[in-house]
Amino acid sequence: MIRQSTRARKGARLGTAAERRRIAENLCVQLLFAALGALLGSAELLFGAKPFGIALAAGATAFFPAVATGAAVFYAVTRDAVSLIAVGALAAMRLVFSFYRPNGVRKRHFFAQRAAYRVLMAATVLLGVGIYRLTVGGFRIFDLLGLLLSVAAGALTAFLFAGAFQKKDRLFPYSREAGIVALVLVCIFSMRAVSFFGVYPSAVAAVLAALLPVAYRGISFGAVGGALAGLCFEPRLAPAFLLCGLCFGLLEKSSRGGGILCGGAAASVAAYLAMGRAGVTLLLPALLTAGALFLAGDSAGLLEGAPLHRVAVVRRRTAAQSAKIIACNAQQAQMRELSEALSELSGTLFELSSRLRRPALSDLRRLCDKAFDEACPGCRNRDVCWGTEYRATADALGAIGTRLQCYGSVGAEQLPAALSARCPMLQRILERINEGALRLAEEALRGDKTSVVAADYAAIGRIIADSLSDGQDALCLDTVTGERIFARLQRLGYGIEAVAVCGKRHRKVILRGIRLQGRHLMIRELRRILEQHCRFSLGAPQVSEADGVTDMVFSERCRLQSVTVKDSRAKGRGVGRYCGDSVTAFSVGSGYDYACLCDGMGSGNGAALTSALASALLCRILQAGGRAETALRMLNGFLSARGAGDTESSTTVDLLEIDRVSGEASLFKCGAAPTYLLRRGQVTRFTSRTAPVGILESLDAERLRFCVEEGDVLVQVSDGITKGEEDCPWLAQMLEEKWDGDRERFTRMVLNRATGEGED
Repeated sequence: MIRQSTRARKGARLGTAAERRRIAENLCVQLLFAALGALLGSAELLFGAKPFGIALAAGATAFFPAVATGAAVFYAVTRDAVSLIAVGALAAMRLVFSFYRPNGVRKRHFFAQRAAYRVLMAATVLLGVGIYRLTVGGFRIFDLLGLLLSVAAGALTAFLFAGAFQKKDRLFPYSREAGIVALVLVCIFSMRAVSFFGVYPSAVAAVLAALLPVAYRGISFGAVGGALAGLCFEPRLAPAFLLCGLCFGLLEKSSRGGGILCGGAAASVAAYLAMGRAGVTLLLPALLTAGALFLAGDSAGLLEGAPLHRVAVVRRRTAAQSAKIIACNAQQAQMRELSEALSELSGTLFELSSRLRRPALSDLRRLCDKAFDEACPGCRNRDVCWGTEYRATADALGAIGTRLQCYGSVGAEQLPAALSARCPMLQRILERINEGALRLAEEALRGDKTSVVAADYAAIGRIIADSLSDGQDALCLDTVTGERIFARLQRLGYGIEAVAVCGKRHRKVILRGIRLQGRHLMIRELRRILEQHCRFSLGAPQVSEADGVTDMVFSERCRLQSVTVKDSRAKGRGVGRYCGDSVTAFSVGSGYDYACLCDGMGSGNGAALTSALASALLCRILQAGGRAETALRMLNGFLSARGAGDTESSTTVDLLEIDRVSGEASLFKCGAAPTYLLRRGQVTRFTSRTAPVGILESLDAERLRFCVEEGDVLVQVSDGITKGEEDCPWLAQMLEEKWDGDRERFTRMVLNRATGEGED
């Protein structure tokens, strides 16, 4: 039965608010790209060419509708019908190409065509527009040059813009950075004539294009960035922007403020030399504005190399280290647990294997009789040994057989002294016996399946790999959320050293060096603040104290809790005293609940032993952190090896796994009877046609995935309930009609009915 906690319902409300926030953020991004489409659509090159709006629309992938809409609105407002038709033609072409899937590959989204196709579409549309204008204009050389420039510039910028929307280095090395730089430069070119109270935004952006690359990449990048941005804004002022980047790069290590003053002075001198007083009037307001913006960001710690930024980097690294230490400690504990589990299982299996591989006592006694029968007929002491001393000789033969089964060989010192002194052929007899015992042991070993041992080694490797993979997931950091929480806690007056949010499936928030006063009240308030930023519910923290400060780890709260009732009953006492079914239920610290039902094949104590061994192995591996598939493979290898002879050693397995955090559940069925789910009065049946574990060399299992909800009831049964059929109608009817929430009473009712009707 599944119950949903109050904190889980609160987490669902937080999730709804987070969804609205994501929708708002996505809408803002779409509006930004629509504005970019309109802005680039207004940029005009020589000879009347306007290729950049079409190029951006062709280069964009998921944001193509926003870019195309912005460009179309701009062309409609400016009554540029030809460009508007061009945008429509590009949209039609991209829609047609969206249905083409090369090699049957499914696209990530609707407009995810290859970059080459998008560049070709941009060139085709621009060529069509150019031909139309060339024809209407009477084939003037002006229109012909505009056509050539438009197609060349449009194809090139479309290719660069495509890199900005691709994964990192998808088209060519640094393709994403090149695309972003091209987009910034075209935006500067598009806004070069716009000014606000004498300040040109393009000039401000060009100055920042000289300063920011110096801070992040170095002086050479700043000089190149300033020169390119200057060419886009005003070619005559390109040397001024280049000098601004160079002078700032030379002095920024000692004083960024001094570097900006020196760079601004050098740029002003270069502007005066290039354009006179008009150049200084044009450039000086932009230099002052960009310098103020840069210093403000530097003081706030937003720029790389700023003092506050360095402190933030140290804190982030400390937080990452804290997360890694905690995750590594947990992983080491898990690996130790796995090692202990494998050692215990290895010892048990080795002992069992050694017992099964010893020759039978009856075979060893026949071997001893045969050896004595070959040597005794010609011996002068035969009448004494097999006459007056018959009893002592027979006891010695029995002792030899027992010794061989226990130790594998026998010597003269283990025989009675009288027999050793009397028998002249004793050494030859013992050699024959030891050789025969060794031969019998080799024959038993040949029946072993080496492939099963190899499968066990592979299963062990998978367990270790799974553990390492889980450790990597636990180390995945959400640095943005961690920094946001850190800033919020500092504003609220908390003394704290570092914050880390880590994990993928089961997330954690780690607070290091936090100082609390009034602990219980503060922890509740602290958890509420963390949930507002993390957008998932948190459970009770793990608290550790040292040197007067506190470290706290908040794990993601489990949404669900499972309650299990298990029972089994043997039909009778005639065949075997024990029930062949083994039922177990347990929880693991990683946030999973398990319920396992194993039904040993056959009857009596042998079936009970097989199911108990299977249940114990699965329980031990899963509790140690292994995954269900790996545990089932190990169990299949063990039972296959154990049943290699005439002895039957197989069992059905019905394993239920529930993720208490996400609510996801899985049923692993290996020859098991159906499982029933009661949800809001309706019964659902889960079945699988698979072989029991231990029959085939390779595992035959099916995994059935579903989600559990509050109030769900899951019933796992063996074939003693279903009588070996694929359905049990009376059990489904009993669930629908007689379930009243009393788990123990319902379990007894099912067993009573099954005991009265079935023979198993």
